Amino acid sequence: MLVSRSELSLCFPMQAFFAPAISLMNRLAMPRKLLALALIFLVAVAAVGYRLIDSLNEVVAVSETELAGLALIGPVTRTMQLLQQHRGLSGGLLSGDSTLREARAGKEVETVASFATLIEMMSAPLAGSAEWRLILAEWDQLRRTGLASSAAENFLAHVSLLERLQRLKTQIADEYALSFHPGMDAHYLIDTAIVDLPLALETLGQVRALGTAILATGRISEQQKGKMYELIADLHSAHKSLAVNLHKSAPRNPEIHGRLAAAFADIDTSLYSFLDRLQASILAGRFDTQPAHFFQSATLVIDKGYLHLYQTLLPTTESFINARIRVAQTDMLWSVGIALALLLIAYYLFAGIYYSTVHNIRSLAASAQGFAAGDLSRRVDLQTRDELSQVGDSFNHMADRFNSLLEARIEDGERLRAIVDAALDAVIQMDAGGRISGWSKHAETFFGWSRDEAVGRLLHETIIPPRYRDAHLRGLSHFLATGEGPVLSTRVEIEGLHRDGHEFPIELAISSIKTARGVEFSAFLRDISQRKRAESALRVAAIAFETEEGITITDADEVILNVNESF
Repeated sequence: MLVSRSELSLCFPMQAFFAPAISLMNRLAMPRKLLALALIFLVAVAAVGYRLIDSLNEVVAVSETELAGLALIGPVTRTMQLLQQHRGLSGGLLSGDSTLREARAGKEVETVASFATLIEMMSAPLAGSAEWRLILAEWDQLRRTGLASSAAENFLAHVSLLERLQRLKTQIADEYALSFHPGMDAHYLIDTAIVDLPLALETLGQVRALGTAILATGRISEQQKGKMYELIADLHSAHKSLAVNLHKSAPRNPEIHGRLAAAFADIDTSLYSFLDRLQASILAGRFDTQPAHFFQSATLVIDKGYLHLYQTLLPTTESFINARIRVAQTDMLWSVGIALALLLIAYYLFAGIYYSTVHNIRSLAASAQGFAAGDLSRRVDLQTRDELSQVGDSFNHMADRFNSLLEARIEDGERLRAIVDAALDAVIQMDAGGRISGWSKHAETFFGWSRDEAVGRLLHETIIPPRYRDAHLRGLSHFLATGEGPVLSTRVEIEGLHRDGHEFPIELAISSIKTARGVEFSAFLRDISQRKRAESALRVAAIAFETEEGITITDADEVILNVNESF
């Protein structure tokens, strides 16, 4: 296949770039190559999988931290709710309504128990914080001196303590990652549950405490009226903030939007109904409502808000966080499962590549070895379409071409053998080790050995008489060492050895040739027994003729020479 100039220009830079990898791969056997690739793939998948699982574990860990924070936010909020009721009852009692004493004492017991629960649940960092120590100190001070102070002082002490508890909730939200929740679906719910709704309920709780105190005294000062209007304005502002958060939460929480809207509508209705009664009784100067009744009606409104906080906002937020944990855990399982599946598939394919490649290489090697051993019909059939198939096709093409060339050589050899066999001379071939490698038909006739018997035998043990063998071996060694051979390319007369042991005269010519297997010798031999007998007869006849006719011996030799040339 020809490669274009543009392809070559692209090939060489790429090959240079991958030269280190090519060098490394060329040094490794196929199992090691695939093992190296498998290990690299495993490390890559493990690294990516670890980072993904670590990220998902972080999501789970943060979500579990948020759940722990929510579990603490609930008791803190419950404590604030009880403390707000304690404030309202304390204000009414200190303003002169002694009927509230027993209710206040019971509420204080509940508040003490709630603080005890908080102490048990508080984490070590929060329990050791300065804010928590101040909260406990202020609560202890309020319990000891609360009834000894004025209603206004008691009110302010409660407000200060409640503000600290609200700051504690913010600190808990920061400590437990609730302030930075990544999901917008839960962000507004958390903000509403921790900040907006509690602040609105605290404002309403202050209205309750102030209204109870006013009704207990039966009068309202301008300062109290101004404070009441300020609180009502704060309630309207808090109401708007709640509405905004609800509007923001709705698109992200369609499945709970109905419940949130119903809860907000319930709080809204109760709040404005309460404010209308407040306007009609206290702010209008009628004071016709009993402090305890006012406290209870205000408490119903406030508790309804807390009920929605406990039953809707906090559980919904918790469900979102739990859903986030489940999604992360599911993603983690899917990620691990997919990574393992991909890893198994990759290793399965690696094994397939290994066995396919090794099988094809072994098939190629077996075919090549069989072909080299003489099975010229061997071909390879690789069940693949990769580059090895090109090697297989090239092998098959080479085998076909070799067979074609061999057939041509065989034909040429047979033709040459026919020519040699038709010649008068015997042709014998010998390798550098002195063994017979070729034996013509006339050689069989001259020496009595068949071709199959002669090929492979040592030449000097087969056709050379014993008295000439040492000279033959010395001459062979000398030629192989120096390249010099006096008898090469000349015609000599010598005795040959027949298989049956008799010797006969032969005329010998030897040539050498260098081949891929080394030096080879070709000997051309002619049986001159008949000529020798003729010479002998002529000599006898010549001598006799000399005696009768007076021909000289020299003339007789010339006659014999003419006879020899005729042979």
